[in-house]
Amino acid sequence: MISVSRLLTKVLGGDAGILEMNSWGQLLEVSIDSDEVTLRMMNMAVAEMRITSDSAFIGSTLSELDFRNRFGVSVINVQRAGADIGEKIKSLSLNVNDSLIVYGPIRSFEELATESGIQLATIIDEDESDSTWKTGRKERLLSIPDQSRLVDMTISESCLGDSLDVQMLSVIRKDGTAEMPTSAVRFEPGERLVVSGLTDLVTVLFLQGLEVVFCQRSGGYRGHIHPRR
Repeated sequence: MISVSRLLTKVLGGDAGILEMNSWGQLLEVSIDSDEVTLRMMNMAVAEMRITSDSAFIGSTLSELDFRNRFGVSVINVQRAGADIGEKIKSLSLNVNDSLIVYGPIRSFEELATESGIQLATIIDEDESDSTWKTGRKERLLSIPDQSRLVDMTISESCLGDSLDVQMLSVIRKDGTAEMPTSAVRFEPGERLVVSGLTDLVTVLFLQGLEVVFCQRSGGYRGHIHPRR
């Protein structure tokens, strides 16, 4: 099955762009201690939804369906005939028996399951092993500094997801609450974004005014965030 566990770690190395940003003091440091931030604590979860033969979604893409704004969940992977699609899933035309791996509030899964043609297969246990989800993407925690030009922009106005091919999974407010990143959500300084994206896009994200922390797939979202001095 699929693990939603992710372990935040201090960035100790990486490509030249990461090291250069680190020398500018633009990277957050994360130490592993008793302070934990977990998806489970934020009332978020991951589930598998299946497209059935009577679904009106068949032949449509996630973008055409406006899936995240319409249903309040993010599709983080699509499995077809036992294989992970992983990349460019927003432009993928859905087929019967596709499995959508979705992330969001459990109540949204239940509401989505009332739609004709989509079935809630399972809510994925946080402790299950990461044996099948191998998409080649990495999850990161990004912090929005006070001087970021993203401050006061909505997600729609920023075009972060579409222009940079990163998927925003959650917005973590300064009070620690999590919110689904729908188009109307407005960025505020000090907030954090949980995103999934490719390694070579980190430098581009930095140019958008974001501070970057790597995540690894083991153990659970854990870490203590130190503000930049």
